[in-house]
Amino acid sequence: MKRSKYFKAVIIITIPTIILNILACIPAFCNMYADSVYGVIADVCGRFTGSFGLPLGEILMYAFALIAFVCIISAILLIFLRRRQGFVAFAKHYMKFTLMLFLCMLLIYTLNWIIPYRSEVCAIRSTPKDTTYSLEEVRWVRNHFVNEANRLSLEVERDSDGNVIYPSRADMLIEVTAAMQNVSADFPRLKGYVPPMKEALCSPALEWMSIGGYTYPYTMEVTCNKYCSGMYYPVLLAHEESHHQGYYHENEGEFLAFYINLKSDVPRLKYCTYLGNYYRINNAYIEFLKKLPRDAAQALRAEDPVYSDLVRADIKYASNEQSEQYNNDAHPFENMSDTAEKISDTGWDAQAAVIGENNYDGIVKMLLDYYADEMAEDDRFFAH
Repeated sequence: MKRSKYFKAVIIITIPTIILNILACIPAFCNMYADSVYGVIADVCGRFTGSFGLPLGEILMYAFALIAFVCIISAILLIFLRRRQGFVAFAKHYMKFTLMLFLCMLLIYTLNWIIPYRSEVCAIRSTPKDTTYSLEEVRWVRNHFVNEANRLSLEVERDSDGNVIYPSRADMLIEVTAAMQNVSADFPRLKGYVPPMKEALCSPALEWMSIGGYTYPYTMEVTCNKYCSGMYYPVLLAHEESHHQGYYHENEGEFLAFYINLKSDVPRLKYCTYLGNYYRINNAYIEFLKKLPRDAAQALRAEDPVYSDLVRADIKYASNEQSEQYNNDAHPFENMSDTAEKISDTGWDAQAAVIGENNYDGIVKMLLDYYADEMAEDDRFFAH
């Protein structure tokens, strides 16, 4: 009887999971789900798990890793202890428990990640996989970012030493949440509850792997590397919260992090978003310059605006702030940093292979599309 009940439970969980994954191949279903169902799950779970200070998802991840490890060890020991009836009974029950746990996690993962991830992306005019653009377009946006950063550096609030004043992370959550509500008419999924972003227990490892944060689909928590600087924190916060709200593609998160902070009423958030997204545009610009004759590239760079001394000082201050936060903690496993970095590189390569154009590719094009109308009206780079 007990065996029958167990297999019934397995079937009850497995069949909906299979059906949902089949439905996840239909874009219209994924869009409907992400717009209507997912938001309810995100709000309810986010409110509950957000009330706990610790990152529950990270703790569960460690617990499941331990459970899986014990399951593997038990399976190996069965080879040698198959005549020990007590151990055999324990191993069978433990494996059944592990299987049930895995099936439940797969169902949750399907509901909270696979289906919303396969919904349509929030590209402005093009699909995110589109990476076709011109030198003139990239140069215009790159120079616009520099000019805006220089302008906003004079508007942000500073302390007596001339450094930008960054409020507490709780206050920045309030600011970014308000900014998300400001643009929710453009991106409706942003209307929902925005949970606090928790500091990861594994922050040193994230620092070694150059990872700012991540979102747990099992607990609907957003988590950050605690060593993140005040300058980059609003960008990271908006990025991860966008994932939580159902915009799971990395290029979506990158673009929305830019857009949310840009549309804020707080000059500091606008300043941070220009600085935080500059490197993508500038890297694309440099790639174009590499293709030009040296004299031509140098001539263009001579005409381009550069960061003011004040902006450069702010960037240096943010970098020092992050280093100081890291150095103030003890890191007994720091000798594993090279290994962590290699694992990270492998992980990013695997992610790019699995999700392809829905990775970070296309963010430059999305930014260029956003400025398309302004560029069309500007005769400094474009002939009419």
